[in-house]
Amino acid sequence: MAETFLGFDYGKRRIGVAVGESLTRSARALQTIEVPRGSAIPWARIERLVTEWKPAGVVVGVPHHLDGTEAALGEAARAFAGEVTRRTGRTAHLWNEALSTEAAREAVAESRRRGSRRGGRDRLNAEAARAILEGWLREASDV
Repeated sequence: MAETFLGFDYGKRRIGVAVGESLTRSARALQTIEVPRGSAIPWARIERLVTEWKPAGVVVGVPHHLDGTEAALGEAARAFAGEVTRRTGRTAHLWNEALSTEAAREAVAESRRRGSRRGGRDRLNAEAARAILEGWLREASDV
């Protein structure tokens, strides 16, 4: 049976969101949630997305350096994952997002080459969430 998952590319200023499903092991970029400087994460928006999509779980990218060590934002991404679980009751799976930003840049560039006007930082974060979620869906054996 196919299950839906939400993917998050956590950042202190922007949180990219993607949706995917286990049968096709593919995902698509949904949106980027802006976190205004000095403001709290807009949890109501995240909770609405969970209510709307009814995911079996969520996947949160944890930034790593190419040598495998966790980047400075890793602890904050882990805390975000824990809070998503606490607030929504959905299990949060963690995924090494070492190359997600590069994959997102390539996806946005390809979209522009095909004539799309969509792009920019907002699109980049959502595409990074897509890359994170697709990586997890393709590697996870239990979905």
